Amino acid sequence: MMAMIVVLITTAQGIKLQPVGVANHSLTVHAQVSFGSNTTVRGGPPCMCEASNPSWKVPAPRAPACLFFDLGAADGETYKVFRGWSAKWNFNYNAGAFDHAHCYAYLIEANPSFATALEPLRTAQVYPMPQVAAYMCDKESEIFHLDLSGPQGWGSSLDGNHEAVRANTVKVNVKLMNLMRLLTENALPDDTVVVKMDIEGAEWDIIPCLAKSPALKLIDTLYLENHCEGDRWCPTTGQAGTTWAQWNASIAAIKQAGVQIPAGYWSPML
Repeated sequence: MMAMIVVLITTAQGIKLQPVGVANHSLTVHAQVSFGSNTTVRGGPPCMCEASNPSWKVPAPRAPACLFFDLGAADGETYKVFRGWSAKWNFNYNAGAFDHAHCYAYLIEANPSFATALEPLRTAQVYPMPQVAAYMCDKESEIFHLDLSGPQGWGSSLDGNHEAVRANTVKVNVKLMNLMRLLTENALPDDTVVVKMDIEGAEWDIIPCLAKSPALKLIDTLYLENHCEGDRWCPTTGQAGTTWAQWNASIAAIKQAGVQIPAGYWSPML
């Protein structure tokens, strides 16, 4: 049978789908990504939730694979942790029966300053995607706010009201990539899919959208860093106006669907 994993590669012309073969399988090529015509609404999200779309093409049948989606990949340290290469941090991301070395990895990072650190990690199975922000919809260009005061710009965010960028920032343009589409077009139900989400508040926009998406059931484990822990610390709750009640209900729905969300996940590289 035909089989593929599809990755999105940033080029000067935009983001294109590129088929990536799974061992001992042939390839199928999908069409180029078409971004929506969403426009930013003042005081709201840059585009609206797109939980599913009949135009999204699922992969052809193939052997089960392991896929690691690193949302907020920064300088690639989390991927080094995933592979056991990091000198800073030890953490065992659950890839089931798969050797982590055999997993396909999608390193998605909006801050363009990390491109030079991410690019050397590129291999036939590892796909850095700099200047791309994971979100709940596709959009060709959106403003991203760089953190100029925090260590290595870790507080950079799509949300201009994030406390790390509210007073002092530089704005850059990034592409928004729909996480639900990315999952749908790359993962199959028998795959082992690991998602790490550390995206400075955009999780508050994505999580309610993911909770009502068929793509939700493709995920095995979601390592989620929540950037609002209530009164103790809350630099942002995203741009879509998600309430605590909606957040909690969405988390409950995701868990009910069988996705593991390990409690208290944190990326301690800050």
